Amino acid sequence: MNPRGPIFDTAAPRGKWQKAAALLSGAAALVTLLVTVFVLIIGWAHAQATVYILAALWAIGAPLWFFFEYHFIYRVAAAPNSWELFKHGQQVAIAIWAGVTAVLYAVGSSELAEPPKMVQECKVTLPASQAPSVGTSMNVVLECDKP
Repeated sequence: MNPRGPIFDTAAPRGKWQKAAALLSGAAALVTLLVTVFVLIIGWAHAQATVYILAALWAIGAPLWFFFEYHFIYRVAAAPNSWELFKHGQQVAIAIWAGVTAVLYAVGSSELAEPPKMVQECKVTLPASQAPSVGTSMNVVLECDKP
């Protein structure tokens, strides 16, 4: 088996999708990286949800692509004797896909992506001269520090 041999028959119309698929997957990885870094750097309140959504897209999108590629591209436009090379390429791609998904989930679960905590210290003061009783109102003083 020649590792540099063709996997797809480029004479077949669907065999020309290989370069487009490589560009699309590279662009998806770059956009994922840029969006993740951006939302973490700016400390966006929805950073955790954004990273989890990206992880879900990778978790669902990549297997759908593998299914689509096998059933609708490879089976129609396979080069002769390319099955083992195709399988090996899919196994490498699965490892990368699983790694990206795991890293996104880990980053989303970490403190990096948690929304900023809005803690505000408050103090309640009850006037000593008024004894509380049922059905009466009471003046209460609430003092809070600004966050």
